[in-house]
Amino acid sequence: MEDIQQEIENKREKYEKALREGGVARWWQVFEEEKNEWKTQKVNVAIAGRSGTGKTSFINAVVKKWTGTRPAKVRVTETTMECVGYAHPNNPNIILWLLPGVGTENFPQANYLAKVKADLFDAFVIMTADRFMELDTWLGKEMQARNKPVIFVRTKFGMDVENSKHDDPEKDEKTVFKEMKRNMMAKSDKTFGVFVIDSHKSDMYEFSDLEKCITEKLPVKKGQALVFSISCISRDHLMLKVKALKNHIWCAGLVSLALGLIPTLSGFTEETIVKSHASFYVKQLGLDVRSLELTAVNPTKVDSVKCKVAEVMADIPVMTERPTVARFFQVLPLVGGAISAEVVSNSLKEILNRLEAIALEAIDAVN
Repeated sequence: MEDIQQEIENKREKYEKALREGGVARWWQVFEEEKNEWKTQKVNVAIAGRSGTGKTSFINAVVKKWTGTRPAKVRVTETTMECVGYAHPNNPNIILWLLPGVGTENFPQANYLAKVKADLFDAFVIMTADRFMELDTWLGKEMQARNKPVIFVRTKFGMDVENSKHDDPEKDEKTVFKEMKRNMMAKSDKTFGVFVIDSHKSDMYEFSDLEKCITEKLPVKKGQALVFSISCISRDHLMLKVKALKNHIWCAGLVSLALGLIPTLSGFTEETIVKSHASFYVKQLGLDVRSLELTAVNPTKVDSVKCKVAEVMADIPVMTERPTVARFFQVLPLVGGAISAEVVSNSLKEILNRLEAIALEAIDAVN
């Protein structure tokens, strides 16, 4: 509670300073900078494992699934030259790092962590194409000891399915998957879970569960940055975005509460704040005009989606109108701030729910 009170006070002081420096124009600039703070988050995810485990294929697959394009190699400035970075096409602050395996001639176990500068990474994804070795488990435990999230992944499952067809034609794919999963869990260290994927079939098996796990294991703001940088909207990605946006609502309420404590702003900030966040929601959920035009949404459905989004935006003045009794108390800064926060939070919850339903309709309308 004390942390929240301190954050409210910090925001109030920040906005009062902005008003003194440049009036409402400067206040708005600070508000927008704070709302888009996620863009400045630096996210470094390590993809580790022995050679031939499909690390590069995974990076290409996951980035293509997020953005529709391939990642670009980046100049190595934060780690050794042997580690290759791949930047997120929509957000260069997000980098997936391809790490060499542990125990090679150039990267012996004794100084592996120092050579790859392991403490720079926010999460470790450790991959294998067959079974996890003792060195894989060692790396996972070392990173856990440093409070770094660790995820174990079994890749190239499609090859196991093909091999099974030759060895036992009667066995179907679901059975092969269950047996593989059970076998990996039995032979892996119980400290770690294992995701089974095939990077050439990123819409199958546990690829989507792996994406979700990565975003959830990252620190909150870094996880939001990753989710908000996704531009290709599938049902799975929509759920990730909606969850992140719901968690973001309290921040908007906090801002409104802080602004309500400033007499010159109290009472007329709710609609402005809600409209700004609602516009962000529209873009994040792929419902802005540009996104609809770039996706393969059925043309007959595009106008319907646009109209429904416009209806939501048009309802904002009504949603943010304070009840008569609330307007009576708004002259009291603390009470006014609390009322403002509630109005903003409730309005954004309703807007997000409505936009989520429209986004699902748009996804279903894809040719």
